[in-house]
Order: sequence, then structure tokens, then C-alpha cells
Amino acid sequence: MYSFCFSSYKVMVAYFFRWVLAVMVISCNGTSHKPIQNDKIPYEDKTAIVTDSLPAVMQHMIERNERKPLSGDNDRDFAFMMIEHHDAVIDIAKLQIENGDNKRLKIFSRKVIEDQVSEIEKLTRFIENEPAKRSSSAKEFQNAIREAGNVVLQDKIVQGANVDTLVAQFMLQLNVEAEQLAHAELKYGSHQTLKILARNIIGRQAEGTRWLKTWLIKNE
Repeated sequence: MYSFCFSSYKVMVAYFFRWVLAVMVISCNGTSHKPIQNDKIPYEDKTAIVTDSLPAVMQHMIERNERKPLSGDNDRDFAFMMIEHHDAVIDIAKLQIENGDNKRLKIFSRKVIEDQVSEIEKLTRFIENEPAKRSSSAKEFQNAIREAGNVVLQDKIVQGANVDTLVAQFMLQLNVEAEQLAHAELKYGSHQTLKILARNIIGRQAEGTRWLKTWLIKNE
């Protein structure tokens, strides 16, 4: 059962990775870029840095999840997956801060990093301090994870995006995924500490999703 659960999450991430590559092709207009320094280069050229880096962020998340199969303990599996998710979000937010131009989005990205780091610390403490167990609803939890991936993949790709818009799109996609994963924990998890954290994640991600959607509409 557990390898099947993990395979479903791998499929979800793999499809999202292919979505990443599709955006890269659209944004680069078919041109391959080598990594470049972002000091004093034109804003439009910084798209090259972002389009090089985003696939690497997602590939890193895939590889780390491959090294940590789901255990069948819904609470611990949620904690591990959310840590990997938050690591990817932090990397993407840093890309925006380093290469983006929009000041409001930079403020948002810094707040995202602060929140994600705090949540990673709480999730890590849970993993270190709580004993592993077997969840009777592991299969149902796995199905909820797969549905979370489907929700993410249904969102549209904005073509011809600049650095800020491209990063905002990816942060929006990952916000939706985090919210759905947290709902899965609320429904199929058992530890009250994680349920409280999941509720907080849902509230924070929903607020961030609204903010990003508004920002994208205003900056189309």
C-alpha cells in the first residue's frame, strides 16, 4: 500500500514538473539559457535566471520525495510533504526577491519565507518528537493527495510572463497545493498539533492565494 501511495504523489509532482517545463518553453520562446549573474542586468534578461532555476527547484523536490517514501502514517507523511513543499516555495520566493522588480511582490515574498520557515520548524519538531504509527486511512489520505495535484494542474498557464508574473504563478500553484494537502490532514490525520497547524496553513494559504490572484489581475 505504501509504495502505491508514494507513486501517486510522485505522479502528481512529475506532472507539475512537466507543467514547469511547459512554462519555461513559453517564457523563453524556445531559447535555452545558461545561468548568469543577476547584478546590474536588465530586468527583462532576468527571466533567463528564473527560467533556469524553476525546473531545478521542482526537480529537487521530486528527488527528495523519492528518497522518502510515504510511511502509511498520515501525520508524519503530511509533515514530510509539507516540509518539501515549503522548501520549494522558499526557493521560488528567493528567486523573486533576487530577480524581480515589483516591490509589493518582494514584500509578499519575504513574508512568505518568514511564515514557511516558522512552519518548517514546527513540522520538524513534530517528526523528531512524535513516534511513528500506522494510519488506518492511509489509502484515503493518498487519494486526497492525488486530488490535490489535480487541483493544481487545472490552473491556467499565463503566456509571455515576466519574472514577477512567472514567480507569482508558481507561488499561486503551490499555495493551492498546500491548502489541499492541509485539508487532507484535517480529514485523515489524527494528531491535534498537526490539525491545528493544518488549519493555520489553510487560512494563511487562502489569504496568500487571494492576494496573488489580485496581484496577477492588476499586473497582467
